[in-house]
Amino acid sequence: MRNSASIFIVLLIVSSCYSGDPDVVRLSSERMKNFTISEESKIKVSESEKIYIDPTTVKLEIAKASDLFKNREYINLQTPDGIIVGQISKMKINNGRILILDALISKNAYLFDEDGKYIFTIGKKGGGPGEIDDPVDIELTDKKIYVIDRQFAVHEYDYQNEFIQMQKIPFFSHSVFAFNNETLAFSNNTTGFDDLSYQILFINEQNITQGALKNKGTAISQYTSQHLSYNKKVHGNSFLFSEPWGNIVYQMYSDKIEAKYEIVSKTPFPESLLNNPSQLSLDEFKYTFIYDWPILETNELIMLRAASNQKLMTIFYNLKLQTLKSYGAIEDDLLYGGISDFPFYVNDKSFYLPLNVEQLYAVKEEIEQIEDDQLLAELEQARPEVFMLLKNITELSNPILMKCDIY
Repeated sequence: MRNSASIFIVLLIVSSCYSGDPDVVRLSSERMKNFTISEESKIKVSESEKIYIDPTTVKLEIAKASDLFKNREYINLQTPDGIIVGQISKMKINNGRILILDALISKNAYLFDEDGKYIFTIGKKGGGPGEIDDPVDIELTDKKIYVIDRQFAVHEYDYQNEFIQMQKIPFFSHSVFAFNNETLAFSNNTTGFDDLSYQILFINEQNITQGALKNKGTAISQYTSQHLSYNKKVHGNSFLFSEPWGNIVYQMYSDKIEAKYEIVSKTPFPESLLNNPSQLSLDEFKYTFIYDWPILETNELIMLRAASNQKLMTIFYNLKLQTLKSYGAIEDDLLYGGISDFPFYVNDKSFYLPLNVEQLYAVKEEIEQIEDDQLLAELEQARPEVFMLLKNITELSNPILMKCDIY
């Protein structure tokens, strides 16, 4: 069984902490011999339209699931016998197809339709051509599926699951974005040498075409490789990004950068701390910064996580009403603990979060022990959604996605 929410959070944190190994730096240096670096274009950061968000102006609340998550739908991932998705680590949606990554248990990427019907498992496990070894990120466009693994490789497939090509990159990344011209943008955690010491690197074939946002400290290499987040309906050919321990959300295009949001702080993160890894781990929550979590934006709402005053909060800022809500936790008044975290993906106006199927199965086992028919009827009347979900829950159930709106 899969400990969905807690393992997912740990996975996001651990998957960021990969560099700093001398062998990693050595391999990066060797692989750089296969790449050419284009003359760097100077991309200016525009801050003219930046929105300031001050989390100290609102009270930290507990979110009630029934109030926060509206128009709820549930997507059961349906797979053939013998194929089980262990854990939803990441997901992407394009043209009615859902790409799921289980980076922890099965260590596979899977393609489903928008109703959760299984299409195929991407590629095969292994270290050869067309084979994937320990995947860490996924991406899909109209024509291609991309999988990055821990061997510094990007694997490309078409929608018939035919292998196209594999490309070794000279650095580790656990987040990728594909531009319309098939240039790939990577979140980078390498600081070992100047050629790669940027937060964002753009690669087209064997050419490093652009580096953006210079790394600020040597401790960065042990922790970074931030999320590249996007909502195609909103951002088009661009993505959102925040530097490690920074307080600005950038919208990154292929030829420009716009500072969109800034978390206002009386305790900004001191850059000097980024050169002291041991002290960094002790003191980081004394300061205000955007936490390493996908930044989700619709036409009406921006959701991000921030650390401030020793607290971790999830912030929702309504762009139309210019109102702010800040939450420290979720009270699940719908699914008896099946909802254990905030959304981690957005498509158009819909947010997605994986349910805790282990908790749901535990609830089912407890309910099956109840012999009082009146009590059962009262429980079902009080929580009809969970009873609907429990009908199909087994000990080896695939994860379930909640799709919802947030106003």
